Amino acid sequence: MKLEYLDQATPNRKPTLLLYGGGADVVRALAEALSSLTEQGVDLSTFPGVEAVDQCRVLVQRSKRETGIRRTGRNAFTWRLTKDSLDYVLGLLEPFMEPSTENGFQWLEEYGEIDFIVSRGRYC
Repeated sequence: MKLEYLDQATPNRKPTLLLYGGGADVVRALAEALSSLTEQGVDLSTFPGVEAVDQCRVLVQRSKRETGIRRTGRNAFTWRLTKDSLDYVLGLLEPFMEPSTENGFQWLEEYGEIDFIVSRGRYC
């Protein structure tokens, strides 16, 4: 899978983090790691099977308070999730844990200043 930051904000589109391509096995492993998420977090850019495009880094952390995705550097981000929001995200990942030849995508985060989309391919 590839992890990429798309900074093409327009009036109808926010900057977006995109996790795309790859196989169901990587998504299953990622979901398993996220299901036991702690405050130390999971760094998506170094996760096995994930390739960071242009040094994109996303640290996903468990938090008592949801803050959405925050930019911490040029291509670096922190995504803090509560238990409830993490459970929601894990549910959204389920269709990507099964092999498929069909196109598909899902917004994992769309309420802050930066969206996060998981996708079977790069359609943007």
